[in-house]
Amino acid sequence: MKNSNRYKDIFSSKEQLSHSDIEKYRNQDSSVSDNSIEQKEMSDQFEQDALEGWEQLSYNTSILKKIKSKLFNQSSFSWITALSSILIGVALVLGYQAIINDTNEAVTEIIAKQKSPLILEELNIESSEMIIPSEIEKMQGTAAEEQIVPKVIIQDFLEKEEFKIEFPALKPIKISTPTSSLLTPIIDKIDAKEIYLNDLKLIDYRIYRDKPVIETKQLILTGTSADKENENSESFDTEWKNVEIAYIQYLEKSIYYFKKGKSKKALARFETIIKSYPQDVNANFYAGICLYNFGEYKQAIEKFEICLSAEYRNFDDEAIWMKALSLEHQKKTSEAKKIFLLISESEGFYANQAKEKLN
Repeated sequence: MKNSNRYKDIFSSKEQLSHSDIEKYRNQDSSVSDNSIEQKEMSDQFEQDALEGWEQLSYNTSILKKIKSKLFNQSSFSWITALSSILIGVALVLGYQAIINDTNEAVTEIIAKQKSPLILEELNIESSEMIIPSEIEKMQGTAAEEQIVPKVIIQDFLEKEEFKIEFPALKPIKISTPTSSLLTPIIDKIDAKEIYLNDLKLIDYRIYRDKPVIETKQLILTGTSADKENENSESFDTEWKNVEIAYIQYLEKSIYYFKKGKSKKALARFETIIKSYPQDVNANFYAGICLYNFGEYKQAIEKFEICLSAEYRNFDDEAIWMKALSLEHQKKTSEAKKIFLLISESEGFYANQAKEKLN
């Protein structure tokens, strides 16, 4: 059967991720990586899929106790067999779009080998966890030294907060808007309330929108109940449904992927947010960073210009700076220098860096 060899890997003698590994990975500080765990993950495709599955469960291994008691006959199954079967189901759904069509067949084959029926609670998986749009999937990152990585952005945010305390009164920057090629001032912009998720600055739109939600699709994974199951029944069903997810919940996971360096997945999610809220500064700014790192400078500039034309100015300094850098990479030296000059004269956070660009 197609992909059947993948299921054999779980029962091989090689070292696999253990219960304690997952607990250790969950409890470690976000700034510290566990090489032994990551080596296990990277050395085997199945372990990568498994850790991705645990990521969706927030690395909460306690959930296995509840699931195990419901799903398996204790006298008929070992812990390894029970855990393996669950991870196979999760890895199938989260790991590969290519095997979606034969998921029912694959899982049914595994379950058929067991002595008890599998009873699944409903599992919902957002579309971006499995499907990356083709136009994003084909993007390739630029050289590492040319990219703006999350830790640099985080450091800038921290330094900028100190800068604002030391220099509270700043001259406004004249910026180029998407509707005009001229450098014109944006007036009547305000500072929105900010929050930080995964150490990254965001506008808290919950204050400015009535019950903000993101419209997307989820893959609904369900199992056949024991009282309805028979020899000929399928024990695994999937279905795509249109759903609404709370904005802050969807944004937090998107930012998490961005910080982890999963730029394609993060960009796909930011674009989903933009479909619901075209002027969303959070999604446009971080999507712009992703596009910049992929060398898609024209698209990146469009995102930064949306930030600059928005009513909130929280990301204006960062957006105008990133627009200038994008123009520079496009070899539009004259346009880039005009903006660097404006930034240098503004006495803002990036003024000194802009002056270096002009020298």
